[in-house]
Amino acid sequence: MAKFSSAAERHSSFMNSADTSSQSDIQVGQLVRSKAGRDNGQYYLVIALEGSRVLVADGYRRRVANPKKKNRQHLQISHQVAADLIILIEHDRLTDEVIRAYLNNMQKGENAGKEEFQCPNKMLSK
Repeated sequence: MAKFSSAAERHSSFMNSADTSSQSDIQVGQLVRSKAGRDNGQYYLVIALEGSRVLVADGYRRRVANPKKKNRQHLQISHQVAADLIILIEHDRLTDEVIRAYLNNMQKGENAGKEEFQCPNKMLSK
């Protein structure tokens, strides 16, 4: 067991060990909620990963063309993942309307008990 000289060091060590396992689980298409900043409590979808930062969009204030860069530590991770979002990004068909549709469906709890939200076929066939 490591010895610490202050309570702050004990707290820091504990927080660092607890955060590393949960923060590495972020993936594209995942529903996240902001824990810090002006947008505290706002829901987003992860549209890209950039090193220690995550690019998120909500289709309203933060659009696909101008996503918000968030520190991984400032996001609360949900287990809901929009799996088909990756396909839309690869085919350059991700729009703000699609982001809003995913967010509305995921937040309403229509997918209670499911870890993935399936994209409607009409979004992929365009």
